[in-house]
Amino acid sequence: PSAVTAGAAAQNVAFAIASNTEWTVTSTSDWAAPKMVSGSGNAIVTVALAENSSHTADREAKIVVSAGNEVERTQSEFTMTQISRELPSIFLTHNTLSFAANAKTAGTNVANIPIVTNITGDVKVTSEFSWCDATYSNGVVTVTVQDNTANEPRTCIVTVFADVEGSMVMKQILVTQ
Repeated sequence: PSAVTAGAAAQNVAFAIASNTEWTVTSTSDWAAPKMVSGSGNAIVTVALAENSSHTADREAKIVVSAGNEVERTQSEFTMTQISRELPSIFLTHNTLSFAANAKTAGTNVANIPIVTNITGDVKVTSEFSWCDATYSNGVVTVTVQDNTANEPRTCIVTVFADVEGSMVMKQILVTQ
């Protein structure tokens, strides 16, 4: 091939060598390592790709196949491109909730909001007021409110967040009562 593009995950990529002589395979980058570096005749060579953990940068390596001896040598190369990981994201099915003042007494003080995320680490939630509790488990944010005995409208922000390699990914839910 003249070029190969692979996903960000660690994986093996194979290519065929058609030769009637001895050959060697080298890579210009250590993240793309040929499992077989020399041989003779036809072969299938596997290149082990390490995970590309970058969220912003694709990367390239040159895979070089050299065949023959010192007197008569031919060389062929192709570019191995490994794409970057997808940006971490959190998607909320709702970003606002509204509860009646007597929600707890009426038995309507709990709301479950499913989320969709590609984050593999810990997703956490916080709430800015004790009357508005938020928890996260198995892809669902659960918001529980107490009755509003002051009879004055109130609001609370619930933040759903994760720290991904030092960068904060977050979404917020506006709760009114």
